[in-house]
Amino acid sequence: MSGYEIIKQKLELIDESITFINHRMENIKQPDDFVKSLEGITILDSIAMRLQIIGENVKKLDKTNPRFLKRYEQINWNLIINFRDFISHHYERTDH
Repeated sequence: MSGYEIIKQKLELIDESITFINHRMENIKQPDDFVKSLEGITILDSIAMRLQIIGENVKKLDKTNPRFLKRYEQINWNLIINFRDFISHHYERTDH
């Protein structure tokens, strides 16, 4: 797989995750909606998983082609990666 194909694949996974997050957020009007019901907790968990996918793919992009991310310096890529690490390793401390 070429470098271009890897970047394309990672960006497609990120885009897919953003689409799923937006869809799952349709019935969430305020943060407490995540913890008012079992369905809300399930939505929160699924969104957290998608945020991990986004962060993981940004991390992989940074490792495979750091020059690509540097083209978009207005985006704080490290913040995205660090947020993924926080969700992965400290999920119990995540505040809805």
